[in-house]
Parts: sequence; C-alpha cells; structure tokens
Amino acid sequence: MSQWFDLKEQEPNALLFFRMGDFYELFFDDAHTAAAALDIALTTRGEQQGSPIPMCGVPVRAADSYLARLIKQGFRIAIVEQEISPIGTKGPMPRKIVRIVTPGTILEEELLDSEEPNLLLSIRSYRNHLGVAWCDISTGSFETKSISQESLPELLSRLSPSEILSESSILPTEFSDLSAPVFPTPDLKTSEKLLSEAVGKKIELKNKEEILASGSLLHYLRKTQAGALPLLHILDHDERSILGMDGPTRQNLEIVKSRRGEKKYSLLWAIDRNVTPAGKRLLKSWISAPSCCLNIIEDRQSAWELLSLNNFALQQLQNTLRQIPDMARILGRIRNQKGNSKSIIETRNALIGCDEITLPLQTILTEQKEKNIPPNPFLSKILGSIYARADQLKDKLVAAFPPNLNNESIIDGFDSKLDQLRYIQRNSKAMILSLEKNLKEKLETSSLKIKHHSQLGFIIEIPSAQAAKIKTKEGLILRQGTANLKRYSCIELEELSVTIKNAEEEAEIEEKRILEMFTNLISETSELDEISQALAEIDVLCSCATLKNEKGWCRPILTETPECHLSGSWHPIVATALKEQGKNSFIPNDCELFPAKRLMLLTGPNMAGKSTFLRQTALAVILAQAGFPVPAKKAKIGIADRIFSRIGASDDLARGQSTFMIEMEETAAILTQATEKSLIVVDEIGRGTATSDGISIAWATLEALHSKIKCRGIFASHFHELANLSESLPALSLYTMATREWNGELIFLHEIKPGVTFESWGIHVAAIAGIPQSIIKRAKEIRKKLEDHPQGKTQLPLFENISQPTIETKNDKLLEYIQKIDPDTLTPRQAHELLYELKTILED
Repeated sequence: MSQWFDLKEQEPNALLFFRMGDFYELFFDDAHTAAAALDIALTTRGEQQGSPIPMCGVPVRAADSYLARLIKQGFRIAIVEQEISPIGTKGPMPRKIVRIVTPGTILEEELLDSEEPNLLLSIRSYRNHLGVAWCDISTGSFETKSISQESLPELLSRLSPSEILSESSILPTEFSDLSAPVFPTPDLKTSEKLLSEAVGKKIELKNKEEILASGSLLHYLRKTQAGALPLLHILDHDERSILGMDGPTRQNLEIVKSRRGEKKYSLLWAIDRNVTPAGKRLLKSWISAPSCCLNIIEDRQSAWELLSLNNFALQQLQNTLRQIPDMARILGRIRNQKGNSKSIIETRNALIGCDEITLPLQTILTEQKEKNIPPNPFLSKILGSIYARADQLKDKLVAAFPPNLNNESIIDGFDSKLDQLRYIQRNSKAMILSLEKNLKEKLETSSLKIKHHSQLGFIIEIPSAQAAKIKTKEGLILRQGTANLKRYSCIELEELSVTIKNAEEEAEIEEKRILEMFTNLISETSELDEISQALAEIDVLCSCATLKNEKGWCRPILTETPECHLSGSWHPIVATALKEQGKNSFIPNDCELFPAKRLMLLTGPNMAGKSTFLRQTALAVILAQAGFPVPAKKAKIGIADRIFSRIGASDDLARGQSTFMIEMEETAAILTQATEKSLIVVDEIGRGTATSDGISIAWATLEALHSKIKCRGIFASHFHELANLSESLPALSLYTMATREWNGELIFLHEIKPGVTFESWGIHVAAIAGIPQSIIKRAKEIRKKLEDHPQGKTQLPLFENISQPTIETKNDKLLEYIQKIDPDTLTPRQAHELLYELKTILED
C-alpha cells in the first residue's frame, strides 16, 4: 500500500481510482466516500497496522458511468493507471496518476451533456480589478474579461460554470459550492508563457489581471491532464455590447432554466428548434447574452428571415445538419489526446457534410444576386467559412477512409508498407500451408502437419510411428515428444513464424502512426474551428427560421429610441406549454411604451395576468436583441442596455434573508444600476411589509424610475393609491387587467386596458384556492369593518364581538356535499352508493 499512500499524497483532495487489473479500486476514506455516493458494496482488502483496509471497486469497462455519478455530486477523481503490461511482471506494478477528472475538465463524451457547454472559470485580482478567464476544454473555446467585483455575480450567472478557481474572499457565496479545492497562482511571466503555449502563438492581452486569470486556469488544466496542455482558441466577443441581466432577472424570467432548474418550461426550451448539439449550445449562448449592437442583431435577423422564405433550402440544410457530427467536441477530444479512428471518421463525415451545406446556401445567395439584391452578409460569411476551407484535409481523409466503407480501418492502397504487412497477415494461413506442402514432399511424410501451439508457437507434428524415418533428415529440431506425437521445428518455419508475428505487431504500429499523423493534421488545421462555428451558426439561423414559419413569430424592428411597441404579443413559454397540453387559449396583448409615456403603472386583481404580461414584455426584448423572432404580430423595440426584473417572492434561509429583504436588495440594485436605456419590469414592490411602509416604498421607487432614472418600464402593483402619481408624473400611463363580474363571480379576461383597478379581489382568489368558506365569510366581515373605519378610529374587528370563524370540519364538507344532491333524480342503486360515499367522507 506504500504506492497508494505516495499517490494519495500527491492528490489529497481527490478520490483515487487505483487500477488493479480489470478494476479501479478505492481504499480507506476514499472507499467509504465512494461506496456511499455510488451505493456499491464496501468490503476490505488486507490489513494496515492490524486493522482491515476498507475497499470498494468498479469495473474498468463501466468506469465512465460511475465517474459521471461522482462528478455530478462534485467529487474530483484521480485516475491511477499501470505504466506497463502486467504480463511477465514480478513485484509491485509501476503506477502513476494519468489524469484528474473534475467537473470543469471533463472530456469523455459519455460524461458530458451534448447540449450544454462545460466551463472551467478562473478569477484573479490585480490592483482593484478582477481578471476572469474561462474555457470549455471539450471544445477548446477560451475567453477572458476584466471586471469589477460588483459585476462578478452577473457574469457568473450568465456563464454558469461547472467549476471555479478563485480565492474564497473574492467568490460570491452563492457560487462557493463550485469552487475547486486548489487554486494555482502562477506569476505574470509564467502566465504569459502558458497562454502563448495554449493558443499556439503569442497573445497580447491588455489587462494583467486577465493574463493572471488565464495563467491560473491553464496551470490547473496542465495539472489535471498529467502535464499536457490542450490547444485552445480565443473567441473574439465584445463583452461590452451584451445586454446586462443580473442573476435574479435571469431566474425570474426563466431564460435558460425553469424555476425547477430544468430546461423544460424555460425560454430556451420554447425557442429551441436546433438539430445539432453545437447549435443548441450556441443558441443558449446567444439567448444568455443578447446583443446591444444593432448591426449584429440585424445581420442575424436578415439571415434567418431569408432562410424562412426559402423553405426547400431550409429543409435541405436541416436534413444535412442532422447527419453532421459535433465537430467542436471532436476537435476537443483530438487536441486533448483522446482522439481515435472514430474521431477521424467523424471529422471526415463533417467535412463531407460541409459540401452539402454549401449547395443550398449558394442557391439562396445566387437568387439574391440575380435580383440585384446585395448578398446577405451573415450567410455569405458562413459560406466563406465552410466552402473549400479544408479540402486538402478532406481529400486525405477520404483517400484513407472512403465514405462508402462502414468500418474504421485504413483502406488498402493508402500506405504501401501497411499493405505489405496486411498481405502477410491475411495470407499467413496460405503461407503455412505452402510450407507444410513443401515439407511433406521434402520429408516424404504425408501425415506431417504444421499447427500452432499455445506455448511453442508454430510446430511440425509427425506421428511417432513415422518419426523414426526422418531422424536422419537435416534441419529438423525436436521440440517435444509424446508417446503418439513428435513435435519439431525448422529454420524455415521459425523464420516464417517471426515474419507473421512481426507483421501483426508492425501493422499495428504502422496504423497507429497513420492515425497519429491524421490527429496531428486535424489538430493543427485551424480552419476547422471556423467551420465548426459556422455549422453551429447556420443551425441556429435555421432554428429561428423554423420558429417564424412554425409559430408565426415576427421580425421586430430595432431602434436606438427608448420605446417598446408590441402588437398582439404573447408569453412564449406559457403559450408553448398550453399548446403542448392541447390548448390554444393564450390571449395576446399590446404593449405601448414610448418616450412620452415610457412608464406603465399596471393594476389589477390577483391571477389576472399581470406577472405574465411583465415577463412576456421583457422576454420579447431579450429575444429581439438576441436577433431572434419575437412572439407578436408586430414589434418595434428600442435597444436596452440592461433589463431588470423583480417578480415573485422568495427567501434565502441559508443566508438569513427574509422575503422582504431580498425584495429590497433587488430593488436597490435596480435603483443604483439602471440607466435611461434600461428596461425595468417590477411586480408589487413593498408588499412584504406593513401597508403604509409598502405604499411609501413603492411610491418613492416609482418616482425615482420616472424622474431620476427616466427609464422604460412596467410597474405592477395592488397599491391603487399610486394612480394619483399620474397627475405629477407626465410620462406615467395607467393600465389595468380587464375583468368582468358575472353572478357574483369574477371572470378574468387576461386583457390589458387603460385605467385603474381599485379592487384586488384577494378574497375571491382565496376562495378559488380552496380556503374554507367559513374563513372566507369571516374575511369579508373583517374587510367591511376595515373599509368602514379606514383610519383605525374604532377597535379592529379582530377584537370585536363578531361571530368567530370556525375551522371547516368534515361536517361542513358533508353539509356542502349533501346540499348538492338532488334526491328526486337518484335511482335506488345511486342512493345506495351515495350512502357509502357519505360514510367515506365522515371517515376521512
């Protein structure tokens, strides 16, 4: 066990997967931890200081599934392999750590979510600035940014990394669970050297904090990959032109995850019509970081709109894309020495698929040219990225691995040396038979046979009765004798045996050499990164075109004016969920925010749809600035620099924060960070405290949004007193949720109309929710008293001699049930069954 202790000392924070034959075994505390996490048997192996050593293990062939479960639970795993073959080795096997698997350094296809990026992120401080570097080792993408401490939570919420390298004092507490147990801090010179090595050229980063963050990340990658540094490519994104959204806004609007933490019932789920994993990852990236650059937005819009008008080409593109492998992840595996013949074949297939992608793109652009329309810039860029970009590589791959062959072997005729070795392998039996025939004639023994012996190799077998005749023959060497058989060898047979054996070994070496040549060639072909990105982009554009054609979403007009005009808009998530349930009952609404009336006060009953309207307006802006279609008949939207959403209520018991405290923190963030170009949607600010305090806070906040910040927004509230502000705030418009009363019941129309609602209908909603009728009756009595004495001049009805409510019992339920019965319509059998039902109610 001394070997285990030495290796464990190298990685004390990781579970040691210690290779023992066909198993990875874990010992001591690692065994206890893994057995509990994986729900596998805990046993013992040997003793340490007189005590049994705890042990558990997993088969090597099934290790990936166990690794996936451990990674999901946040463990780090050090893989320990045997350095040499155990065959013929005596004593302890030499072993070493070949890799450390952590949540942010996964490469195995089986462990990764194909639709999600897997980011490792590093944070370093330098002179009051933070440098942030992040990469997806599975695709080789790499980015950096210099930010302030205050901006860090927003960036982390957008990127959603799998693992973070940072000092604990810098990392926000809500992300502390993602922190790696080790944090390398190489100096500036070492960081620059690592960065140049990783990207294959000298990189000039303006900010030293970004270089230091890059150095920490790359140092960590090198350590986890046993000294190998992956080849990365820097993505050129302008982080300054991204629509700002903080963590609470992303959660409230359910942009990439629903409140349950799942993709389903999120905005990403509602708009995803992609057909490739890379496209799905890019779609998530675009919707998580909408642009503030009008040129970028309009380039995307014009591209998918053109595709939507060419349905045949659109279907051709999507059918081809479905067949193309995930090139970004393939390149990631190859560049991290995880490539194999399958990876090479997939690269070949992707490059062949690119030829098929170019045809419909060329058709669309040619039609534009014939109509004297300038070629679409985005589609032209995509075509330029894939057309004939890696033809030399493709031709070599096709020559070695023809597409009409389903196996992963190198074709005959590609390499003459390999052909010769394969010839020997394939014809070894014929060569043995030929030698056998010659020996029979030479030794004049027809019963001679050449066979393969497990210990002796190829030998000549002759029956003992005939062996006496050939004792005098030269060149025969007796290897073994029995009562019935004599086994011989000869120089010709030994030479042929060596030739056959060497051919097998040399063919394997030659195949590895050729495969290594191709993996190096693929790894060094930088055009493949552009091709991979272009394939993902065309998939997202096709998804947008499909969304427009399938759902009738519109192309919004984007302006630089602070406005938001939505005609017949609907909530993309709710409408999609209703349609999934077979319902098409979502009622669309208009939204009018323009410079003269840029702030809307929205009142209305609970359950009338205020929160839905707020969310659908914010989501329309996000979709528009991502360059996507918008769920509306028409839309004209001024570009926002930030979106703030404060909707719903929640507490944070772990941080000791109440619902009202969180509400106030989120409101404070809006008031301190919003600008004239921001869009704000807030719901019921001030509801978590006393009514007078709540109205005061809401009043002051609304005034600040209108007169100090001067932003666009929708302010939903039950405090109808705020409507009085319309007289002093000229840019404030009053809207309410339409309702209708019918036979004492409230009907929600879910429509927005000008005006104010002075009734919240809270007791009505409580009744719908199932509050007992006795409580509802008592609530109405208390409300009437409060309305009659609004200033509290008389005793509160809570302490007056008013009939006290009683908690509804089963007798109340029984009475209610009986009142609904029409005895004149019951048959004798139904009356008999009714008695049993009444008895059941009493028993329950």
